[in-house]
Amino acid sequence: MHRLCWTERIAVGMLMAGLAATVSFAAEKSQESPGGEGKGSGKEESAGKPATTLPADFVNYTESIPGTDLTFEMIAVPGGTLLMGSPASETGRKDDEGPQHEVTVSPFWIGKTEVMWDQYDAFRNACPGLPKGTPEWEEPDLEDVDGISGPTPPYGDPYRGFGGGNRPAIGVSWHATMTHCLWLSKVTGKFHRLPTEAEWEYACRAGSKGTFCFGDDVSALGEYAWYKKNSEHQTHPVGTKKPNAWGVQDMHGNVSEWCLDWYQPDYYSSIPSGKWPPDPRGPEKGSNHVIRGGLMGSESDAPRVRSATRDHSQDWWLQLDPMDPKSKWWHCGPATYVGFRVVRPLKPEKPPVRESRRGL
Repeated sequence: MHRLCWTERIAVGMLMAGLAATVSFAAEKSQESPGGEGKGSGKEESAGKPATTLPADFVNYTESIPGTDLTFEMIAVPGGTLLMGSPASETGRKDDEGPQHEVTVSPFWIGKTEVMWDQYDAFRNACPGLPKGTPEWEEPDLEDVDGISGPTPPYGDPYRGFGGGNRPAIGVSWHATMTHCLWLSKVTGKFHRLPTEAEWEYACRAGSKGTFCFGDDVSALGEYAWYKKNSEHQTHPVGTKKPNAWGVQDMHGNVSEWCLDWYQPDYYSSIPSGKWPPDPRGPEKGSNHVIRGGLMGSESDAPRVRSATRDHSQDWWLQLDPMDPKSKWWHCGPATYVGFRVVRPLKPEKPPVRESRRGL
């Protein structure tokens, strides 16, 4: 049985206690982020009444990663209602974005930016993976905390020639991001996971019902996003574009982002109007996961980075992996440009029990 890495051993007791009781939200000094100011359509609206009474310490804060000098910012997102999806008239709209439907989202914190390579490399260094050639599909499930190991060595340059540091981590599988979240939960003592698709769109829109977080005026997109027109086909350091009204950055473009949910093209139409449960988490089962946000690549024009744009992993991605056996930690091809960000729900949750065995 795999031994816990030192960071896991230090923090596992703290996390388990925090998940069994009410989490102490001892937020660090609040760092309020200014809302973005750009050209909009006037469609920006409030997100609705909070879903619950918020504690006084539900504020933005900066989190430190123990054992390193690394920090990352978490933005407090008030609960409320979201008109999810896009109208049939929206430019670039696809069938899986409708029909529009109203959902209720509970309060949570979300990473101000995508997870950077510095942060992901801290995870890789703290929890080194098994040697190349290990039959990865035989590893224990995520919920078996005694069997967690980090990523195996990647094939080639994990940075894909773009560089690491404060650029977004890319090419990482859904399984890898979930394991990173579990590790991050242990070392910080605060539960983290991937955002649900509803949480992601809610945080992206920040109250806007327009095409983008700032409205409908595509001429302002370059102020908020790295995409086909301005990216020079490479990733860029996180946090260099304007934030949305809630202070969240890089939701449009730079790299696509994994969500917690399974993908189903007709999911929005599968639930009758008015019957949506609060805090939806997608279909109960599936083979691929939702990806949001668009990216900076040659095919990522303005419609690709809209607030409502949905994407998903593909089974054939694994076939591009030159390693044998195939890696459940790293992806090649189009998946090279998929990254992630983390959320921390206000209401404590148990660690995830769902896992895609092949990281898709």
